[in-house]
Amino acid sequence: MKKILMVAILCSIVSIAFCQQQKQQGSKSSNNDRVSDDAQWEPYPAGKTSEYKATALNTNFTIPLIRFNSTTGDPSMKGSVSLFNSIGAGFGINWGRMEVTTDNNGKIINTEMNNTFGINLGVLFAANTNNDNTQNIFAPTLSVSILNFQVGYGMELGTVAANQKRGFVTVAYNIPISKLLKGGFYLLRRSKRNIDANNTTNPSQTPPLTPANNNGSSRFM
Repeated sequence: MKKILMVAILCSIVSIAFCQQQKQQGSKSSNNDRVSDDAQWEPYPAGKTSEYKATALNTNFTIPLIRFNSTTGDPSMKGSVSLFNSIGAGFGINWGRMEVTTDNNGKIINTEMNNTFGINLGVLFAANTNNDNTQNIFAPTLSVSILNFQVGYGMELGTVAANQKRGFVTVAYNIPISKLLKGGFYLLRRSKRNIDANNTTNPSQTPPLTPANNNGSSRFM
């Protein structure tokens, strides 16, 4: 009980500190994503699709492909494998590239986050019935994702067999909510300039920027 209370207090302190930091950063500039000041943060170019390196908080659905549970009591068998036996959901911090499309007035009309690497927390759940035996699955997981594939470790809190350990390894397919709904992610940080502009050597080729009152300040994309 004391450990749980200490964790709750620690989480509260971290949350308050994070909110205070965001408030202080937000007061620097209303036209940037509360990350940098105007001198370091370029607005989105108008009338084009721009690509940025970005870090975002994203929610996702999870489809477990393979699940491996270790077993005890049988020297001839190291564990059991199950396929597609549950579904899941969670959230994570993802690093990748963000595409932003604006109209000629600089208004954002579409955003898309393409994940390259991520760290995810989630839960798998299901209620499977086999030969009148019901198996309830409820398992928190911690996983690492590359593109849309996840490899992680989970702890089963539901029904387990008599010789089965609660810990397991899973390989899953990750479907970001932002791929199903327009936007749907929270931008934590993006590169100072778009990738095309960083690769432009001729200043005359740099695309026009939006005015200072552009819509590049939205974190919820």
